[in-house]
Amino acid sequence: MEERNNKFAYFNLLKFIGAITIAILLHYRDHFTRLLGLGNPFPSNLFLEYVSRASYFFVEMFFMISGLLFMIAYYDKIINGKKFKDFIKNRIIRIYPLLIITTIFMYIINIILYKHNGQFWEGGTLSLWYLFSDLVFAGKPIFNIGNTLNGPIWYLNVLLICYILAFILTKLSLKYKTKYVFIIPIIIGLVIRYSRTSFPFWNINIARGLMSFFMGVVVAIFIKRYDQYSEKSKRTLKKILLLELIIFFYLLTRRNGDMYVDDTILSYTFLVFPELIIFLYDMKILNKICSTEFMKFLGNISFGIYLWNFPIYSTFYYLIINRIIQINILSSSFLIFNAIVHIFIATISYFLIDKLLVNYIKKKIK
Repeated sequence: MEERNNKFAYFNLLKFIGAITIAILLHYRDHFTRLLGLGNPFPSNLFLEYVSRASYFFVEMFFMISGLLFMIAYYDKIINGKKFKDFIKNRIIRIYPLLIITTIFMYIINIILYKHNGQFWEGGTLSLWYLFSDLVFAGKPIFNIGNTLNGPIWYLNVLLICYILAFILTKLSLKYKTKYVFIIPIIIGLVIRYSRTSFPFWNINIARGLMSFFMGVVVAIFIKRYDQYSEKSKRTLKKILLLELIIFFYLLTRRNGDMYVDDTILSYTFLVFPELIIFLYDMKILNKICSTEFMKFLGNISFGIYLWNFPIYSTFYYLIINRIIQINILSSSFLIFNAIVHIFIATISYFLIDKLLVNYIKKKIK
């Protein structure tokens, strides 16, 4: 198992790149500068404009990595009798402490914003019911009742649903002796997307999770077979994958940076990220670098970077609109400072919450 995991060490790098890009480019562009009335921060930089918009799809990559790691780490254990309560308990303990803390932070910052400025950060509310729904199930986008207080937590809700479904399908795969059952959620995700209807547990958020998470499961199944290929066959396949990735990104650039979420989301889900994961799999030099303690650390803090993103921006927002600080947020120096702040806060969060608090909870409920 450890040898197999070392072949996925590059996930540390991918998770960090995805989290930091979403934080300092996507949400910076789509939320922070927009709420300040500054419009597009990258009008003349096509590269940053493209990356800031395309980083939307890193969430698909997060889902996919989670699905793949589920298959690698838990499938055989569940087949051999691991109980649902033990499986889901570990997932909840990993997810919920930071979800609860960042959500409460966002509720408090919205109280402060409303008191001093008569406005909210995006998803803001003084409703205790909405706060409760976010804390218990992160469920507002899932139930179609609005945005979450801490926007990024919608992903965790959908992820938990995918884990529950993956456990059930694992049991079914044992009963019917086939792994084809894992294709069912992908089909359901496509149906939801193309039905263009939106109900609780039947909307684009659920569709994104189902398609990407279970594509990760499919990739894991393929990689198990890939390990049995000859070295020559592996090299040939990777050349083909590299060529396809180059062609895909070339075609995207021909759009002159214009992104279409409805059709591009499927491209990243079914073409880009599966091919990228397989292409980078078992790259010895890359995995050796990504197995270092520093790269493991970057992978570990990616969760904190993602969840502390809205709290950091809402705090900046409060300080700026109340003229407590004066800073040119459209400057490159702010982007660098912004990245440093995210990494610093995520580091503190990792040691105090992800390690200290989570480990304490695990010991208490054993």
